[in-house]
Amino acid sequence: MRDEDAQLANKYLREATKKEADRMEEDAFETKQKEINEEWRKKKLDMELVRQQLIQQLSEAATIRGSKGKKKGRRGGGKKKKGM
Repeated sequence: MRDEDAQLANKYLREATKKEADRMEEDAFETKQKEINEEWRKKKLDMELVRQQLIQQLSEAATIRGSKGKKKGRRGGGKKKKGM
């Protein structure tokens, strides 16, 4: 009877150890997934910030370009010389 009890206790110990190892593995996986998701969230925010800055720069450049106006009659610059 003692031998059976020892075997049964040993069996439960192995099962509990396996369950704990599985739980720890799952926790590690979930932690890694959270880290990856957080990293992507930060990258997306950073990319959005860079995108907004680029849009602002391009808008400012377009405004400056538009405010200067077109210069008319300055394309060719003077008369062309006849053959030399």
